[in-house]
Amino acid sequence: KLAGYDRMVKASDAAASVESRARSYLDANCAQCHRPGGVHALWDARFDTTLPETHIINANSINKLGIAGARVIRPGDLEHSVLYRRINSLDTAAKMPPVARNTIDPDAVKVIGEWISQMPPVGALPKPWIAEDIGSVGQSGDVMLAKDVFAVTGGGSDIWDNADGFQFVYQPLKGDGQITARVNSISEGDGWEKAGVMIREKNTPDSRHAFMAMTRDQGAAFQRRLAPAGVSEHTPGPGSRSPYWVKLERKGNTFTGYVSENGRQWQKVADAAIEMSPDALVGLAVTAHNNGMLCNATFDNVKIEAGMQIK
Repeated sequence: KLAGYDRMVKASDAAASVESRARSYLDANCAQCHRPGGVHALWDARFDTTLPETHIINANSINKLGIAGARVIRPGDLEHSVLYRRINSLDTAAKMPPVARNTIDPDAVKVIGEWISQMPPVGALPKPWIAEDIGSVGQSGDVMLAKDVFAVTGGGSDIWDNADGFQFVYQPLKGDGQITARVNSISEGDGWEKAGVMIREKNTPDSRHAFMAMTRDQGAAFQRRLAPAGVSEHTPGPGSRSPYWVKLERKGNTFTGYVSENGRQWQKVADAAIEMSPDALVGLAVTAHNNGMLCNATFDNVKIEAGMQIK
């Protein structure tokens, strides 16, 4: 019976909910392409698809329109929501649909803006975590935290040589400590994409650091820079792929990298003496190893210990 079917509403229908009006507009105007089997798009605009299954919330956009940290929809944040930018633009590189539209629908802009603005922000990093791109990156990185899983996107040409380019998700570390994490996944891309745990003296590209990394295709690696702007050093670990556990420990100026299949039995890869300030930074590092690309990596079981205290 027709009465049993979902009923879409106009964007201007103030008697309907904001979400119903916004989802109706997206179905009517976008679902022809944004659906399984449609164009090369990453989300589903159909009205009867549940919101989590649309892959629209905090989802990566193929074209970020030059917006650092952009998502298709970033809850509570119109500035970083590509969908809102597209419906509110007539620029040929930004508007959607890209053809057969020469006006902006004010009712649609209003209701979708209200819908995004009223969504509670999700995925934000709690204090004292900080996320930023270090050095030169061709595309901006980003991070989202959900259910104790860090989804980190990093650009940059590498963490290597005399200066680095990568996304760093970190917090302060004073004195001795260690960080443990499981590198759960690394996206398809350059074979030397890297995702791992790092202790770094400063957030400058040429800083001293120690890095226990997993790569896309080259196994584990303990890498470090002993002096500012100095050459990097490398010790290979097992030729494993993610998911795999990594751990980095600091005792004085001795830094030691470990790996594990299960997070219980640890294999030492190498250690290094690095004359690093007691006030350092500790966290997760991701680089694409190709400045025209992005690496997407996920981490879970992230644990930082400073002395005997868990941060």
